[in-house]
Amino acid sequence: MHPVTNKRSNRGFTIIELLVYIALTSMILVSVIVMAYPILSGAERLFEKVTAEIESAFVLRKIAWALSSAGAASIDTPALGASAETLKVTLPTATLVFTDDNAGTITLNGTPLTGSRVLFADFAVNYIDDTTDYLEITFTADGEPVGPYRRNLRY
Repeated sequence: MHPVTNKRSNRGFTIIELLVYIALTSMILVSVIVMAYPILSGAERLFEKVTAEIESAFVLRKIAWALSSAGAASIDTPALGASAETLKVTLPTATLVFTDDNAGTITLNGTPLTGSRVLFADFAVNYIDDTTDYLEITFTADGEPVGPYRRNLRY
C-alpha cells in the first residue's frame, strides 16, 4: 500500500503567500534605507566641513608663508583701524596680491588658491596698532568664519 500523500504539500506557494512575502521584504528594505539615509547624509556634511577646513588652512599657510618671507616695510597695510580687501606683499622676486574675487575664491595674483567646492568670501585685512603692530586677516569659508590670523609686523 502506498502512504496517503497530502495534495496541499505538492502545490507550492499560493499567490497570497507570495504577496505577503513580497510585502515583508519591501518593509524590511524600506526600513534599512530609512535608517541608512541619515548616516549617508551626515557623512556628506562632514566631508564638506573637512574640505572647507583643509582649504582654509591652505590659504592661511600660503599667507603666512608670504608674510614670513617679507619685511614689515614690504607689506601694504591698510590705514590704522581701516580694513582692506586685498593683501599686497612685495618680495625681492615677486609681488604677491591676495584678494577675494567675489566669485567664491581667494586668488593669488589673479590665480585661484581655492577649489570650487568651498565658497570663500569676506576677505579682510586689518591693521591693528595698539603698540603691537599686528596685521589681522579674516575670511569666511562656506559661511563659517576663519581666523583671525594675526601677524606681528615688528618681528
